[in-house]
Amino acid sequence: MSLKQLSSIRSFQIIRNASTAGQHITESTTNNQIAKQWIFEGNLERKTLAEVCRGSLVLSLCSIKYLVDRSDTLLHVSSKILGPWIHRKLMRATLFGQFVGGETKHEVFESCNKMNAVGIRSFLHVLCESNLGQGSRGESYYNGVLRSMLESIEIAHKLPDAAVAFKISGIVSTDLCYKINEYLKNHDYLDSKSDLFVEKIADAMAKRRSPPKLSFLNESEQLEFEGVLNRIHETNSLAQRKGVKVYYDLEWTYTRDTLYALIMASQLLFNRELPLIMSTYQAYLRDTESLLRRHFEFLDEKRVSFGCKLVRGAYLEAETARSALLGLENPVNDGYDATKQSFNNCMDIILERVARQPDKNHVMFATQNQDSIQRALHVLSELGIRDGVVFAQLLGNNDALSYGLGKSGIPVYKLLSYGSIVDTLPYLVRRAMENRSVLSTARDERGVYWNELRRRFLRFT
Repeated sequence: MSLKQLSSIRSFQIIRNASTAGQHITESTTNNQIAKQWIFEGNLERKTLAEVCRGSLVLSLCSIKYLVDRSDTLLHVSSKILGPWIHRKLMRATLFGQFVGGETKHEVFESCNKMNAVGIRSFLHVLCESNLGQGSRGESYYNGVLRSMLESIEIAHKLPDAAVAFKISGIVSTDLCYKINEYLKNHDYLDSKSDLFVEKIADAMAKRRSPPKLSFLNESEQLEFEGVLNRIHETNSLAQRKGVKVYYDLEWTYTRDTLYALIMASQLLFNRELPLIMSTYQAYLRDTESLLRRHFEFLDEKRVSFGCKLVRGAYLEAETARSALLGLENPVNDGYDATKQSFNNCMDIILERVARQPDKNHVMFATQNQDSIQRALHVLSELGIRDGVVFAQLLGNNDALSYGLGKSGIPVYKLLSYGSIVDTLPYLVRRAMENRSVLSTARDERGVYWNELRRRFLRFT
């Protein structure tokens, strides 16, 4: 049945099955009833009064465009004026405390256990990445990041149904990824004649052949390329032994082909039976739908399971500005409506695939948008999909929505970034400035927090 022929929403209920990692859909509770649970302020009842007050304050500040646009400068000035000790305390009580899972293993486990108690799974995110122009940071640095990635897999292994998310630019320079990306413009990674054909990369990762010698790289760049192959393979091998799903993020369009080549090579090696290695598809880009179809065709030919995370995308404004500056065609969809349509089209393509083979396909819809989640659940019900689909939101954003999904038994994750304040605050500033639309949801969510505060105080009157 085509998705365009879907009619009325069936009623359903998500119930847990202890013998499997997935959820199963039966007919009992209507979508409208669950939707009311999502937006109910009482979903925040498990938060302490201090956490609700902090959420009200931080989200109110994040809804002010003037502050978001100048957040980097304001944080730098406050650090200089207040000094490192007071600045650290202030950040832990506000921005860091709202959006970051912790600085230590103990704090990470504590955050994860709080979420597990309300039916929310943990999605651990190592905050390490590089930018164009930084150059190589050296093998010692990259191996240090690798240790953090391996540690996060070990942590996730000890938590129920936890997963991990990594940026490949944390273990290789973006400059090298850009250089390889330029080569791939004329040497498709899905073309067997290319030196960087994904099967050749996979064989090199698995030590079945020597890494391809790339004539356009100098000696140090070639060694760095071989190093990232080893680091990715070591990460994936541990994830396979521990049974932890790995989601690799996509970043800029000028490194996208390089990242897809590395991720798909990993999928050839580790997704033979079940989806373990997940790619990311960014719906705000014009060609994402056609790219999805190309990847499906290739993986089907190789009899490999498919796994992905579908996002709207965090680089929309930056990609548009870069294209205008360099006189390039803008790769971004024209406006919110076009991006929403792209997201829905990609959702339909993926879910039709999951419906055919739920054990060989897996998707995470990483969205803060309640309408998108409602639509996905509609299609799940219509196609009779019981496994292979989960949802995710950022820690500190749309907590009432996530809590409502978790209480309803719908498989939902929170992206839990962690690390020192020095490492995490610059990341949060970049995400806020690159994707103001994520923090703009604070305008709606702050009302939920204020209503929760009002609800608690009324109990004492």
